[in-house]
Amino acid sequence: MSTALIIVIAVGAIVLAWLLFLAIRSRRAKQAAEQARLARQAEDHRAQADAGVSRAREAGAEVERHQVEAERHVDLSEVHAAKADEHAEAAAEAQAAVNRSGNAAGRHDAEAAELEEKLK
Repeated sequence: MSTALIIVIAVGAIVLAWLLFLAIRSRRAKQAAEQARLARQAEDHRAQADAGVSRAREAGAEVERHQVEAERHVDLSEVHAAKADEHAEAAAEAQAAVNRSGNAAGRHDAEAAELEEKLK
């Protein structure tokens, strides 16, 4: 082999080694950029998840407040229903008293008219 051929082969091997080095470095840089991008996305998703948990906690507290209010209103409605029943019963009793008083007044009026006829 001639010296020139050895030099060409050596230079070719150096060029190939350099190209291989550049390709490996480029690939590692792309991988690092991809890992950084994925890390940012994961961080963004984690922040969104934390915000979602916070919103869920707030909504859960609101649900509990509404449930307490609903129970309070149910209790109040039961009290009001009982009061309404009491008032309806009292109204019925008062109406019966009105009817009795009206009937008694009618009887007394009739008796008074009878007695007044007898006086004439």
